[in-house]
Amino acid sequence: MKRFATKGNRILDIGCGNGRLYQLFDDLSTEFTGIDISQNLIQIAKEKYPEETFVVGDMRKLPFEDSSFDIAYSIAAVHHLPPEGQHETLNEVARVLVSGGMFVMTNWNFLGRWTQKRIEKGRYLIGDTPDHIIANFISGDKKTDAPRHYWNITPEQMTTMAEKAGFVVAEQYYSKNGEEETVKEADNLISVLRKI
Repeated sequence: MKRFATKGNRILDIGCGNGRLYQLFDDLSTEFTGIDISQNLIQIAKEKYPEETFVVGDMRKLPFEDSSFDIAYSIAAVHHLPPEGQHETLNEVARVLVSGGMFVMTNWNFLGRWTQKRIEKGRYLIGDTPDHIIANFISGDKKTDAPRHYWNITPEQMTTMAEKAGFVVAEQYYSKNGEEETVKEADNLISVLRKI
């Protein structure tokens, strides 16, 4: 992930959660901004990394000026949106990136054995379409017990969305533990998009 960023980059972390991705770029003297819909997680990020910028907001309507960032990351976040929300997000990311800017993201692979086993055991439920999965989310403090929604994104779907939003696919592959893997063994789809 780090190999795409260089010293001084303006980085946007979409779906930043508690801000932990910042640690990856700490030595690059970047301008780091994180956005997440969770006010609680943004508060944690601000406390952990007070020198960086963290804002509460929706990835489908980014509260930033056009061409504000050199690179954007989204780690396991875009797949929480249904397809129309995924399209909106890619359009917004294209808007806030400079020409030639990169969008690096990971999305869960639901076609792999790990997910299929959970479906078979009833831990994950199939939603209204075959690519929609509902998982019960229990927070570490046991205070939140709620359904969490995921939509699978295939390489073909990502390529189509990327092109419509004004990106080209620079790299795309299935991954497990950071290594390239077959679709059946992989946990994530890694997509690296470059704005035209």
